[in-house]
Amino acid sequence: LYQLQCYSNQLTSLNLTNLPNLQYLYCYSNYLTSLNLTGLTKLRYLYCYSNQLTSLDLTGLTELYYLQCYSNQLTSLNLTGLTKLYSVYCYNNQITTLGNLTGLTALYYLYCYNNRITSLDLTGLTSLRYVRCYSNQISSLTLTGLTNLLELHCGDNQITGFDFTGLSALKTVECYGNPCTRTTYGIDTTYCNLPLKSTSDNAIIYVTTLSTPEPFVLATNRGNANDNNWKVYGRRGSSTASAYEITNTTGSYVCGTILVTDVTLFPKTLNLVVGESDSVFATVIPANAANKAISWSSSDTNVARVVAGEAEGSAVVTAGSRDGTAIVTVTTEDGGYTATCIVTVRIPVTGVRLDRSALTISTGESASLKSTVLPVNATNKSVTWSSSDTRLATVAAGPTAGSAVVTAGDTAGTSIITVTTVDGSFTATCLVTVTIPVTGVALLPTTLSLLAGETANIMATVLPVNATNQSLIWSSSDSSVALVAADGAGSAVVTAGYVDGTATIMVTTVDGSFTASCVVTVTIPVTGVTLNKKLTINVGESASLTATVLPVDASNKAVTWSSSDPSVVKVVAGDVAGSAVVTAVSDIAGKATITVTTEDGNFTASCVVTVTIPVSGVTLSPPSLSLVAGETGNISAALLPVDATNKIVTWSSDNPAVARVTVAHVSDVCIVRAINAGTATITVTTEEGSYTATCLVTVTGEAIPVSSVSVSPSSLFLKAGESRNIIATILPADATDKAVTWSSDNPDVATVNNAGKVTALSAGIATITVTTEDGNKTATCVVTVEESTVAVTGVILDKERLTIKKGESFSLTATVLPADATNKAVTWSSDNPDVATVDNAGEVTALSAGTATITVTTEEGNFTASCVVTVEESTVLVTGVTLDKERLTIKKGESFSLTATVLPADATNKAVTWSSDDPDVATVDNVGKVTALAVGKATITVTTEEGSFTATCAVTVEDDGSIEELISSGINVWTFDGVLHIDFKESILSDKVVSIFDMSGKLVYTNNAPSDELQIHLPSGVYIVKVGDIAFKVLITQ
Repeated sequence: LYQLQCYSNQLTSLNLTNLPNLQYLYCYSNYLTSLNLTGLTKLRYLYCYSNQLTSLDLTGLTELYYLQCYSNQLTSLNLTGLTKLYSVYCYNNQITTLGNLTGLTALYYLYCYNNRITSLDLTGLTSLRYVRCYSNQISSLTLTGLTNLLELHCGDNQITGFDFTGLSALKTVECYGNPCTRTTYGIDTTYCNLPLKSTSDNAIIYVTTLSTPEPFVLATNRGNANDNNWKVYGRRGSSTASAYEITNTTGSYVCGTILVTDVTLFPKTLNLVVGESDSVFATVIPANAANKAISWSSSDTNVARVVAGEAEGSAVVTAGSRDGTAIVTVTTEDGGYTATCIVTVRIPVTGVRLDRSALTISTGESASLKSTVLPVNATNKSVTWSSSDTRLATVAAGPTAGSAVVTAGDTAGTSIITVTTVDGSFTATCLVTVTIPVTGVALLPTTLSLLAGETANIMATVLPVNATNQSLIWSSSDSSVALVAADGAGSAVVTAGYVDGTATIMVTTVDGSFTASCVVTVTIPVTGVTLNKKLTINVGESASLTATVLPVDASNKAVTWSSSDPSVVKVVAGDVAGSAVVTAVSDIAGKATITVTTEDGNFTASCVVTVTIPVSGVTLSPPSLSLVAGETGNISAALLPVDATNKIVTWSSDNPAVARVTVAHVSDVCIVRAINAGTATITVTTEEGSYTATCLVTVTGEAIPVSSVSVSPSSLFLKAGESRNIIATILPADATDKAVTWSSDNPDVATVNNAGKVTALSAGIATITVTTEDGNKTATCVVTVEESTVAVTGVILDKERLTIKKGESFSLTATVLPADATNKAVTWSSDNPDVATVDNAGEVTALSAGTATITVTTEEGNFTASCVVTVEESTVLVTGVTLDKERLTIKKGESFSLTATVLPADATNKAVTWSSDDPDVATVDNVGKVTALAVGKATITVTTEEGSFTATCAVTVEDDGSIEELISSGINVWTFDGVLHIDFKESILSDKVVSIFDMSGKLVYTNNAPSDELQIHLPSGVYIVKVGDIAFKVLITQ
């Protein structure tokens, strides 16, 4: 810390320990009662006025240049040894002594009025120009050797005598209010040697020029008049007068003319900075020459101007606005004699800056830095370069003036590169970060096989292992096959999708874009296999079987086939994947179990193959039959061959009104019921082969007809899945044909078999009807079926964990248990909807990085299942950058803020840097604020951190014209080392009120301008200065 500003607060204490580099301290206008400055050996500027300090110890502050401690409660102030003091403002205190001022040869201003000082010895303070010590208790004031003193204000003290001997530059004296009894004006140059004159003790002797009869008091009594030799020093006279007059009460005497023979000038050389002034002194020879009038000139007024001083023979040389050399010449009016002084003017360095404050380079690499010495027209722009750690980075002067080449060592770390101006030792720094570059990356494993939904870790190693930037970017060539997500330093988790195939997982280094890959193969595992449960074939025949591997998109559908009894049925794989051909190899009937087995998972399914002997014919016994109406008779069927497997047959009558058939307990026997007189042919048909045989039935006698039919019960109430029998009653009881048929008008609700057994299937109403064969008589039973309820026992989700990126969606599937549960209604919820939401169909949408638990809850029983969803941040790459202005014109001293927009609007990394290609014309800070410094053009560039995309704005800086207006008004303005200088010596303005405002509009200074030069120390920044009606901006730098 080299500058501390804490002024205009309510501070009562201030701790300044451990601030060895502090140079500027602004703590004025507070409530401080003490101020410990111990250890501040570099302090140059101290502003502690308007506090409540009772003491101020300046011991050891040997660099102190500017001191303002006025308006406190100080009783003493010891300035001993502060040899670099330039300005002291300690008025309005209670100080009794300033210590020993010997050696303070740089002191220019001393304002110590309104104190209690009793003596003031200023001997030898040759730089002192202005002394204001009025309103003290001074009885002794020593002014010996103050050859450059311009003003002395010492009124209202206890001084009894004044000695102005040798004060050749003194032009203003205010010494009223003192008990003075004598004054010595410095009668040390002999102009006239006059004879002894008789004077009275109380005679007053005057010295006047012949052209300006304004009396100048030489002596007040005879004792002061020097009886033997009156020596007259006429410095108040006109420079063109050739003689002086001495007057007393006895008469007037005039000196004769003595001619000039030469002139000398001191010093012969002068070194100044721009805006600085110093005095030169001409000596006309002989000393008693009558006409000592001289004139002054400069060979180049742009470099140095010269005007005659107030003291005889003196002149003030002021450095102009340009550096260089000018010759100041003094010429005598009498004889035209000349003498010269060579004046060298330089523009001092006020600071230095670097084109960047931070730099990152890899080991072994080099980069350039460029320094700009301020101001741009400074005379000495030489700089030196240094590194705080040469092991990490070295620096050497570059090929062009002000440039340097920074070379990184072989170790990572940071080093500070410092540029220092030869003139003024101003510094600027750049923080250099040395990185070890990435040379490659390795990935293990390089291949990976996963089942759908499985996860696995892979590990990347950045090479070399001590590379600085270990950042990696992971990607998948097909995220439907495999996803990848970073999981700690160098590690990533690969998650297999639900699509089989291959995906390449790629890891890319941020530094250098080196890559490595892992090929991931994802397979969908087999979960089962299905097969026809049964198959029947004849001996010697073949048939096909087809197995279905589950799921249908399983990766490996290979299967093998086997037979439990190859002597009965053999099996071989078919030409189509998953098919097989079975063949009955035996000549006898039998069974064998055919089994299919999956290669993946060894899942099995079986089919029972039945081998049959085919039917070749059928015969009936007896071939004919005679019955009386109402009687029954049996007919038997014989299948051929006798060992045929399928013995099922069907019976029919071609005239059921005469004879009706009823199948007996065994299918090969038929019961024939005689109905009415007549004949009927009974036919048997084999199920297999449809072979037939017939029997002629002859019926004699009359039948008893059916009169009605009824059912019991006439209504039923059942639950789905239940069964009940319905009984049909035919009247009369001895009716010949009691055959009936049963039917349901709503078989989806309830069915009925041939025996009247009702089975309830689903909720609803069904009418069961019984119909007699004889006469079609009917009766009905209404069946009401109620739904049976299957209770919910739980719920499961297809995923317990899920990782997706922000903006993606994924559908979860809930399964209510058991599968036939009646109420399958569920609700979905998220415990962190800011991270992920879920809709009523189970679709999860990722909103922001984090974790959320998705829960499904059954409506019945409140059973739950959960899935933990991890949302990863998605990266949106930068594609460009724009500025709100492509061109900008502002006046010198003004500022304007540019706005940069990184594209796209949702880009992840929006960091940018700002730069100016000519910071002497316009600078830009890290938020895009442009400040115009000098007339000219500069290009402001904004660069994205990611991708290094750029946009530019062409800035034109115009002059505001106020400085030219000031110059035309005779006012010169310049700044140096944080001090604003305004020279009013040649001003033609009538209104010289000076007001200074900061850029927020706050008034920081106002006062009437002095007749010569105003010096105001200001903190760094841009200020608006108003002199009368003229306003202009100034930039203050320390």
